[in-house]
Amino acid sequence: MTDFEITKLCAEAMFDALEWEQMLFNYDPLHDDAQAMALVKKYRLAISWNHMASEPRWDVFIGLDEAGLLRRLGIAVSGKQSRGAFNEDLNRAICGCMAKAMQEKK
Repeated sequence: MTDFEITKLCAEAMFDALEWEQMLFNYDPLHDDAQAMALVKKYRLAISWNHMASEPRWDVFIGLDEAGLLRRLGIAVSGKQSRGAFNEDLNRAICGCMAKAMQEKK
């Protein structure tokens, strides 16, 4: 997925249809810490630092305890832990997690 596609999917998660088209030019959660944190707060993402991986990284998930949030997005809930992303850059892991979840909505 390109950075633009990730950003667009995150914008769709944060804003309604009219707002996200207008916000897309000023919205950059891959590089803006406050915008990435807004995704964490809105969707109650679970974040942990995985120092045991071969290369230390951030692990970000929408867990089953957030099934109601997934249903609000129109995303089916399955498995013990759903929609994870991993990256050494925290913002990229957060955005990757939301982008995966939003892709499933489509």
